[in-house]
Amino acid sequence: MQLKDILKRPIVTEKSKILELKWKYTVEVDAKANKTQVKQAFERTYAVNVEGVNILVNRAKYKYAKKGTVVKRPTLTKAMVTLKKWQKIDFVNLKIKD
Repeated sequence: MQLKDILKRPIVTEKSKILELKWKYTVEVDAKANKTQVKQAFERTYAVNVEGVNILVNRAKYKYAKKGTVVKRPTLTKAMVTLKKWQKIDFVNLKIKD
């Protein structure tokens, strides 16, 4: 798996914005990626020092609607990446290191 395929997109919610004040960033990652791969991809992509990585897996859920229809919410794998103090990433104005 290549490093560019590991990070998919940043997750921007109210909770993730509050966590950014504590240098924790939430991104959607590939389901097959492990912590070391996420750390390497994050450090090379955004040119920051990563202190820790936590991976969360939200399993698929099914919702039963009228007339027997089933709606499936997909499985989502997220990573909460903790940076060293005083390092920031601005997802709006990205400066990606090549």
